[in-house]
Amino acid sequence: MSYVSMKEAINATAGALHRATSFADADQSQLTSGFEAARTARQRFGRR
Repeated sequence: MSYVSMKEAINATAGALHRATSFADADQSQLTSGFEAARTARQRFGRR
């Protein structure tokens, strides 16, 4: 496998994983935003 094709394979995998994890992050944020611990943490952060 040449350097160029290896680099292309790595970039394609990284791009796919980035997209998948960004969706997971949004889902997690939406699910946990209403938790009491999350609200408290945001309030504490806002006071800084």
